[in-house]
Amino acid sequence: MKPKGSILYLKPLMLKTKRLIDIGANTGFFTFELLDSGASTAICFEGNKNHADFIIESSKLLNQEGRIVVKMNMLTLSPA
Repeated sequence: MKPKGSILYLKPLMLKTKRLIDIGANTGFFTFELLDSGASTAICFEGNKNHADFIIESSKLLNQEGRIVVKMNMLTLSPA
């Protein structure tokens, strides 16, 4: 059943003990939300150094350091 006024209804995710990958993590909003919802660990790929640094510093402030790995290397896809 779709809640009144809602544009999109998502079924609850079973995140307990799940690991996630956040590609193009930006400032880590979804990473932090999913960790808060029960995911065990996260790997964030973020090419913008300022955003990656923000995630790292935020993880320290939120006591999530051991649960988040931030990688600055991004994949480049080229035509075959």
